[in-house]
Amino acid sequence: MKQFSKFLTTFFLIPSFSFAAVLPQGGEFIKGNGSITNQGDALNISSSDLNNVIKWNGFDIGKGGTVNFDKNNYLNLVKGSKSTLIEGNIIGKGKVFIVNPNGVTLAANSHVSVPTFGVSTAKFNDKMIEDFTQQGVIELTGRGMGKVTALSTINTNNLIIDGGQIII
Repeated sequence: MKQFSKFLTTFFLIPSFSFAAVLPQGGEFIKGNGSITNQGDALNISSSDLNNVIKWNGFDIGKGGTVNFDKNNYLNLVKGSKSTLIEGNIIGKGKVFIVNPNGVTLAANSHVSVPTFGVSTAKFNDKMIEDFTQQGVIELTGRGMGKVTALSTINTNNLIIDGGQIII
């Protein structure tokens, strides 16, 4: 009986780990009014405005993670010194742009399903933000030094890729 008791004690003392997928961090609407809600391995983004601009501390999506955008348009600006790594899923019903001057990698097993999808390493500025807010388009005036690597499955009607170096 003592051995069985030790087994139970050991079994219950082993910590259980739950590995949540990495999701974008520090999202803040700088144009538009919306919400960013975390539901486990998914980040859901919605707004009452047509054209929205969100500034992120980081926009990585780990394996098993999903970012869902509603029917509206989103310009995602990534600040900081890290490139973006997408290993999960991006789903949307409008336009979704990711701009990170440090680079963007869409990994081999990632999936994107958005009617208009854009990735850029351009340096963002006030004009880019205003053009997107007013018209839902971005004018890429200067490429950043970052690299765009697109190895993922991308289901879109309109794909825009802009970078100092592009690997597809």
